[in-house]
Amino acid sequence: MAIVDDVISTGASTGAALRLLRRVGAEVCVIGTLVTEASLWKEALGEDAAMVHALGSIPVFRPDRSGAFVEDWVG
Repeated sequence: MAIVDDVISTGASTGAALRLLRRVGAEVCVIGTLVTEASLWKEALGEDAAMVHALGSIPVFRPDRSGAFVEDWVG
């Protein structure tokens, strides 16, 4: 079974899909996504993060002390 998601950001919806599918006996072997955002999702998915295959990844942006936006790859 494969899970396909548009964007994986926190990993919450992907984790919920994994739990639901496993509860009904499915064996998920791959998770596909267009893009991952930052990296919080890796901790949320734990070992299942290794199944994620993305076309790209983007940071989130946070304002710094001067008000300019800077990349945040952690999240």
